[in-house]
Amino acid sequence: MENGPVPSFAYDILKPDFDFKKEFGEERPWISVPDAQKPQINKFVGVKRQSKQRLLSETDKETLREAGDTIQFLDFDQVFRLTHEDPAYREAWERRGVHKRAQMKFQLLGASDKQLEDLIYMSNHAE
Repeated sequence: MENGPVPSFAYDILKPDFDFKKEFGEERPWISVPDAQKPQINKFVGVKRQSKQRLLSETDKETLREAGDTIQFLDFDQVFRLTHEDPAYREAWERRGVHKRAQMKFQLLGASDKQLEDLIYMSNHAE
């Protein structure tokens, strides 16, 4: 998107018209209401249950912690620069076409060559 990369499925889940029960077989774990001024946007006002962190691997949790540590003290302009300078974002933005979206290419993300080799190996040998 114009202001940076967005995990599209996660973004869709947050929309008021997303059928959470149909997709996941349970009610939304949070409480939200459409914003009075912008009904296409949800305001999140609470939670219905605790998160299911046991579904995340230790590396998932560590990655989320690292991402939070990276951006927690940055303002909008700094996060904007961080995301817009990533080669994967720039390349996807250039080829987004008429749909105004394109998936970012994993191999262009800011990982080192060694990290990238490890991730490719793991993805090719996953169960």
